[in-house]
Amino acid sequence: MDIEPRPGKPAPAPVPAPGLKSHAAPIIERAPLPLVEVQGGTHIVSYVNSAYCALLGKPRAELLGRPFADICPGGNDCVPILDQVYQTGEAVTLSRADPDDPNSSCWLYAMWPALDTSECPVGVIIQLAKAANFHKSVTAVNEALLIAGLRQHELTEAAEKLSVQLRTEIAERSQVETALRESTERLASADRQKDEFLAMLAHELRNPLAPIKTAAQVIQKVGTLDPIVGRARDMIERQTDRLIKLVDDLLDVSRIIQGKVSLQKVHMDLAKAVTHALESCDPLIKSRKHQLVVDLRGDAPLHIDADPLRVEQIIGNLLINAAKYTPPHGTIHVSASYEKGMAVVRVRDNGIGIEPHMLSRIFNLFTQVEKSLERTQGGLGLGLKLARDLVALHGGTLEVTSDGINRGSEFIVKFPALSAADSSLMVAVKDDQVVPTRRRLLIVDDSDDIRESMSLMLTMTGHSVDLASDGEQGVEKVLQTHPDVALIDIGLPKIDGYEVARRIRRGPGGQGIVLLALSGYGQAEDKRKALDAGFDAHLTKPIDADDLNKLLNEIDKFQRTRTLA
Repeated sequence: MDIEPRPGKPAPAPVPAPGLKSHAAPIIERAPLPLVEVQGGTHIVSYVNSAYCALLGKPRAELLGRPFADICPGGNDCVPILDQVYQTGEAVTLSRADPDDPNSSCWLYAMWPALDTSECPVGVIIQLAKAANFHKSVTAVNEALLIAGLRQHELTEAAEKLSVQLRTEIAERSQVETALRESTERLASADRQKDEFLAMLAHELRNPLAPIKTAAQVIQKVGTLDPIVGRARDMIERQTDRLIKLVDDLLDVSRIIQGKVSLQKVHMDLAKAVTHALESCDPLIKSRKHQLVVDLRGDAPLHIDADPLRVEQIIGNLLINAAKYTPPHGTIHVSASYEKGMAVVRVRDNGIGIEPHMLSRIFNLFTQVEKSLERTQGGLGLGLKLARDLVALHGGTLEVTSDGINRGSEFIVKFPALSAADSSLMVAVKDDQVVPTRRRLLIVDDSDDIRESMSLMLTMTGHSVDLASDGEQGVEKVLQTHPDVALIDIGLPKIDGYEVARRIRRGPGGQGIVLLALSGYGQAEDKRKALDAGFDAHLTKPIDADDLNKLLNEIDKFQRTRTLA
């Protein structure tokens, strides 16, 4: 069965179906997801890759040369869609429920045209995946990114062919330049659509995650003697934080690629950042029953010029990676020291290790060491890629070593160290838990769950809370009651949050009220639009209770800033 080549041996050259010429076999074979190419009005299979054979459990020879409807689950339903792709040249995605699966899974299809050099469809490429329940959202992200990636390969190959024509056919230079410009515009358009899709997905996921996280924090503040309730609350908060991190990592990777990440650097103590990262990862490490060995006794102060939140994110990603890929009851060593002008953090484990050929690829996007069907550790392979890119933005390096499978691995982070003379400029990485100052608050949000959960949380910390469910009601209550702070969702019915802020600022006494924008969109452009509309600050959902109380304690600075302006 030629489902996958044996480890250690090169993959065989792609062989298309007899009598059919595959237009994309090399690209398809290298793709990590199941792909098949079809041609002609009856959609005859001209090529399938190894991942597709593995998904169906059939050899390639049994699939080539047959109609697509005969080899694919729900294939008959796909025939009209394939016709549509041929006719329009537009990519299509769809899903079909699997009637034979009791777990309510479904088959996901992504179809796009294979184009010749004149941009005419000569075949259709189909990606097939099987998903269940919530994983549809993550699969959708993978599909969008895969389509953009394959499209980029096609455009690159087209550009190379056009470059050859430029050297040999000077008379056609103008036509070739036009084609290259159009190709670039299409690629830029696809890239913008990908960013918009990721931002929309983040917003749609953050909205339901906000009340879930807030409700878990409320349960924690109320307290309970029932250990089952306590365990359930911890489980909810851990999984909510995991989803939030997944969304944030997806957006961070996209922003770094676009060059849109800016660092808020201060002089800081690297050892303290490591301590805080250890605290945030402690629940995962304990749940895996690992032994943690920490050595932060460096011979010299570990002063660096860096963004504290990003440094904690880097170390946290490495700790999460070590905890996930080390079997239960393993050992994780974490140390920080000064080495030859660099502040160095080492994260070493005795886990599953890394094969030599993977060491150069481990930091690539969507790369994972574990490729088993069970996917026991989950994730999208974003953490190490993100960590390396963030380290590079700080002028440092991230390296990995491993003696091979089941012999553990070590990740080494190096930041340029500051001299001891700069210690007077150092700031704390994180404040202690905030004791809230009582405020009169108004929450304006059209989600009943978000209003209720935030109201419970803020009331329990001593604040007085009023509620509004749409933009017009929010403006009316603010101008009538004059709260200290109004927390206003951007996506409101009747009038949106931006217009709410503008009307409040124009109203009597509106300049004296602190306005905080709430949104599932958290990119720099979203924050700028909020400030331009009159908000004092922009908060991305879900909101941490301690972070919000800290901000509420500092509202006087917003009022002073507006007075000076």
